[in-house]
Amino acid sequence: MKFTITSLFSTLFLTFVFGQNTFQVTQTLEWSDKELSFKGAVFSLNNAPTLPVFNYRFPMESNGRIAVEVSDAQFTPLSINDKNSKFLGNNIQPNAFVSQNRNKYFGNIQIVPLRLKDGRLEKLTHFTLIVTTLPEKLSLKTELRGTKESVLKDGDIYKFAVKETGIHRLDYAFLKNELKVSNLDQIDPRTIKVYGNGGGMLPEANKIERPDDLIENNILVSGEEDGKFDGGDFILFYAVGSDKGQFDPLSKTFSKPKNIYDDEAFYYVKISSGNGARLPNQASVANTQYNSTTFNDFQRVEEDKTNLLAQHPLNCGQGSGKLWVGDFFSEGIKEKSYTDKFPFPNIAVNEPVLVRAQFVAGNSFSSTFNLTVAGQSMPVGVSGSEPGDCEGSYGSLSTLEQTLRLQGSLTALDVNLSYSAGTGSRGWLDFIEIACKRQLVFVGSQMSFRDVNSLNYISTNFQLSNANANLLVWDITKPQTPQNQQITLSGNQLSFGRNTVGVLREFWEPF
Repeated sequence: MKFTITSLFSTLFLTFVFGQNTFQVTQTLEWSDKELSFKGAVFSLNNAPTLPVFNYRFPMESNGRIAVEVSDAQFTPLSINDKNSKFLGNNIQPNAFVSQNRNKYFGNIQIVPLRLKDGRLEKLTHFTLIVTTLPEKLSLKTELRGTKESVLKDGDIYKFAVKETGIHRLDYAFLKNELKVSNLDQIDPRTIKVYGNGGGMLPEANKIERPDDLIENNILVSGEEDGKFDGGDFILFYAVGSDKGQFDPLSKTFSKPKNIYDDEAFYYVKISSGNGARLPNQASVANTQYNSTTFNDFQRVEEDKTNLLAQHPLNCGQGSGKLWVGDFFSEGIKEKSYTDKFPFPNIAVNEPVLVRAQFVAGNSFSSTFNLTVAGQSMPVGVSGSEPGDCEGSYGSLSTLEQTLRLQGSLTALDVNLSYSAGTGSRGWLDFIEIACKRQLVFVGSQMSFRDVNSLNYISTNFQLSNANANLLVWDITKPQTPQNQQITLSGNQLSFGRNTVGVLREFWEPF
């Protein structure tokens, strides 16, 4: 929301007191005659999204606390009613908090300028906020936090996108033709740097730590020793795509939620003075306590094709909210196969398989999804939901979580989904997620692995078969600073040792 100070505030008084600031904001609201809103209103309450909010934001010199008092409040009765007025009280309750953007602090005040007086809805037309800011002494660590200058402030910068997680190769042709590095033949490859923070969504809560600038990544530059980037030289680096895998240390389960905001993660090649970060070697640990020959793998199918509100029979617009769903099911579309989405070669048949899924139905009657994995049926009922108006509920969610034991030896998992309901039925798949154990056998051109059982031991010896002399192993436990793991190769069996107690080590084999 953009506004000028003269149009928003009638009067602004500032009084400065040592150690604290006090000021007043006097405001007259211009209410609409046709709807429950006023000029400059925002709508941000999770439990009452139809109630208008007055929002005031102002800069602060440091972190601290805010005290707010509402005075000179003038109300007028309202003829318009709202179903969310039940959340209102007899008095106006300000919500005040401090937010941080990089190394700057801001005070925020929010009020819903409405009240219920003797069961009658009234609107606030004029008021004064008496605001007092109380600074808090910050620790030295907090005071110094915040990047003052971006790493992209100098040098030649080239941006590129990554879709899938893995080890990526940037060769001469890509740098020259795709990134348009015109002086590639004249630069010293040792000055090439790669920056990026990996994929996945940023945490929604501001209090959760996250990098406030791009991180330089460890990379391998083949052929840089001669100081020239020749036609056969290339860069290898590990990148996390838009969807980022997660491990829950309490339940010891894996998940890979869909990034609902982007299908790509972005990285930057920077060419500037000074040598870039390179992939260091990591020694193998001897005399390990545990021998790992299996690993945990997981896959997730989730395609954001449809926003449910856009499918509302009352034509409620283009859609709203964060929940998007995938494949559509109806009377004419009752079955789909997802076997090709879950490539699990060399499955460890004596280990449990965890299946999680979520479905949506937009019917006034109950319906049933039936997920079949490796021949084992898991029916899930979804209750009916009356569409109502555009502000009401549309669609019912149902979640499946079940552990299976595989029967016999399998080379892959057959995964099929069917849907059954009455006439006019409408259902959608949100996601299917499967986690299992596999034998530690190298397949394909790249493979990642990790073993939850290794957390119980001080050190672990990882043994991988079907290996060859061209195979590399990178420790990607810290994605931006991977390390080249030193290995021992005996025939087609590769092995190495790592300290693993309390740390889930993850590795990636490029080729």
